[in-house]
Amino acid sequence: MNKWKSYCLGIGICLLLIAVFSICAFHDRIYMWSLGDISDRYLQAMNAYRKHDYNEARNRFVPLASIDSASYVQYLLGDMYYRGLGGNTDYEKAFALFEKSGKAGNTNACNNMAFMYAYGYGVSENLSKARKYFQYAAQQGNAQAQLGLGNLYRLGLGVARDYREAIQWYRRSASHGDSDAMNNLGYMFFNGFGVSPDVSTALFWFRKSAAVGNPVAQYNIGVAYSLGKGVEMDLSVCASWLEKSALQGNAPAQYNLGRMYYWGKGVVRDSAKAMLWYRAAAGQGHVKAAESFIRIEENIQAEELDSVFFLDMQVRR
Repeated sequence: MNKWKSYCLGIGICLLLIAVFSICAFHDRIYMWSLGDISDRYLQAMNAYRKHDYNEARNRFVPLASIDSASYVQYLLGDMYYRGLGGNTDYEKAFALFEKSGKAGNTNACNNMAFMYAYGYGVSENLSKARKYFQYAAQQGNAQAQLGLGNLYRLGLGVARDYREAIQWYRRSASHGDSDAMNNLGYMFFNGFGVSPDVSTALFWFRKSAAVGNPVAQYNIGVAYSLGKGVEMDLSVCASWLEKSALQGNAPAQYNLGRMYYWGKGVVRDSAKAMLWYRAAAGQGHVKAAESFIRIEENIQAEELDSVFFLDMQVRR
């Protein structure tokens, strides 16, 4: 009798283990079955996302993101948590979703994980892990990751500073059309970091970046015209480039454009427009713009004399 009981118990344990393993093995399929028409759910979620109805999109993506194989949905939902689309920003949830998507090979998710490790968003700052994930995604051809890896080498974060290596990664990113990488190449050539200073090549990259609307590159072209570097000095052309950049919210461009309107350099003198641009830059935390705005508002004479006017500008990355 005892043998029979032991035999039955053994069979029962085996059957239980088989059941557990079966549930684990087919968990994803069982869960998908419980959701019903997955294709329809996905189409509705994406339709809401494309219409910028992010609250609806987030609610529809949540159940889909629990499907192990739904790496793209996991990435999109993570990005929504990261940017606060459709609800509050939640870096921890964003990172967890990026991690899940990244394990399935989504390079955009890996790039975002690297960025979060680099700045300590949702996780403890870890430059070694940032480099690891940038490197993985960059080697798969992800332009943003190539840019990020280039930045690590340029700044010496998590790796030994290496301007030449940074340039190589910027080139790879730029070849995929990344305008920030193009601008950064211009910055490296303009300042002679990792290469001999070459303003002509710098302007080539600035113009290439500006052509697709990069506000920092537009600002940098304005800098070149204000200094007469690589081009003939022309404050009028400088002002037109600064305006392009300022209209996209670039605070240094807004501040310097305000100064040009205040002093009437390259543009017709216009205190109202100067105030407008100072206010715009100050609203973004630009200290000098805030000081200039207050000085004009309180009718305090500016320290600079018209004869010693200069632009407070330098090439930016």
